[in-house]
Amino acid sequence: MLGDCKHYASPYMRGIAQAMKLLGYQHAEVSIRTPARTIEQRVRMWKPDVIWTHMLLWPPLGSPPVHELIAIVEAAARRGARVVIHDGDAKPATRYTRNISAWCRLALVNHAYDRSAWGVPLLRWPYFAQAQGRIAAAADAARCELFFAGTVANGATYSARSALLEAIRARGVDLRIPAATQNTLDRTPEIAASANAVLGFGRPDVPGWVDTRVFQYPGAGGILLHDDVQGYLEPWAHFVPYRSGDPDSVVDALERLRAMTGAERLTLRQRAFAYVQERHSSVARAHQVLRQLEAA
Repeated sequence: MLGDCKHYASPYMRGIAQAMKLLGYQHAEVSIRTPARTIEQRVRMWKPDVIWTHMLLWPPLGSPPVHELIAIVEAAARRGARVVIHDGDAKPATRYTRNISAWCRLALVNHAYDRSAWGVPLLRWPYFAQAQGRIAAAADAARCELFFAGTVANGATYSARSALLEAIRARGVDLRIPAATQNTLDRTPEIAASANAVLGFGRPDVPGWVDTRVFQYPGAGGILLHDDVQGYLEPWAHFVPYRSGDPDSVVDALERLRAMTGAERLTLRQRAFAYVQERHSSVARAHQVLRQLEAA
């Protein structure tokens, strides 16, 4: 993995590291902010069959220039490495508009925007659940009626979300929202098992984009309330639907959940957990890429 692994807690990089180990492969990481000469030395020493990349075509401050990073992976591709790029942060415009087919085998995208400029196959590849062997035990400290972890702000992107959260809370729902400074990724198993339900939101203005929570929480045994799962999950089998932007619909869904027996809610959790772990875990996503690379 060549990515911003020392500065950014990326679910993508973490999941690939986890999946490659579980699939029985050796896996190593090098920070994209490392000097180009050192990156080149590491790549030559490791002789990777697959190079996963993160932010390769739009590297963060402190990284070598894009052309130097491309030169490294292009040389590795000539030696037989298969290079994969990741475009999980949906942007309408193609941030790097040149053809990359000379060195890149596959682009992983979490959107439906045009990336034909790259000249490489695209694989629709939404974020996944971390691989987990069983549902965690519930923890009293994490118990609540409804949990939401995500950005809450008044900017154009999140203003409607923030208004909906306020309206849900105003209807008497025990809604827990952690501070913006808290990264709850590591607490996903505990939160999923402890909260009565976890709330997620789609972004209909972004074609093809799938919210991280669609797989993150059901894949840990959580009961997900969501308005846009893009057809990946079945209502009331793997998640609980609600009408987008409608706080009363959220309350109605919670009331229906309360009316279920404990055994019925447990079945919903277990069914979602088994389904997502089988089809939408880090292992399933990594295996999907490896199969496609073998077929190319």
